[in-house]
Amino acid sequence: MEDKHEKSKVPLLNRITKKSCERDNATIWDEHIIPFEDLVQKLDTDIDRGLSHSQVYELLAKDGANVLTPQPKSPKIILFFQSLFGGFGILLLIGAVLCFIAYGIHSLKSNDHFKESLWLGIALVFVNLISGCFSFYQVVFQIYFYY
Repeated sequence: MEDKHEKSKVPLLNRITKKSCERDNATIWDEHIIPFEDLVQKLDTDIDRGLSHSQVYELLAKDGANVLTPQPKSPKIILFFQSLFGGFGILLLIGAVLCFIAYGIHSLKSNDHFKESLWLGIALVFVNLISGCFSFYQVVFQIYFYY
């Protein structure tokens, strides 16, 4: 029983084998668990003075600037279709299709044309189109003007 608890105290880094890291193409980051003195030596820095200007330029040339990679932007047509057919828009379109089906069935069964279903279907398509355009405008404004 005591061995089981002792095994759980072994750091996870020690339990990961080098072979599994090579297989998974993983990088082991141990800066958060190594002693502070080893970290200073590994990073080749000085606690009091920091990096020298030559070290800064050397690391900048080797590793590049410490900035986030921008997220790739989707084409605007994809964003427009996502705005039209995403979320509540697809429910509006399903309702419109059901209204058109009800209008078609009713017009086939009787000679009088029951136009309320047709107008409701048209209104639902129109509401979805207007809502999708406003949603598209908001998404494009957010992506292309704030980032």
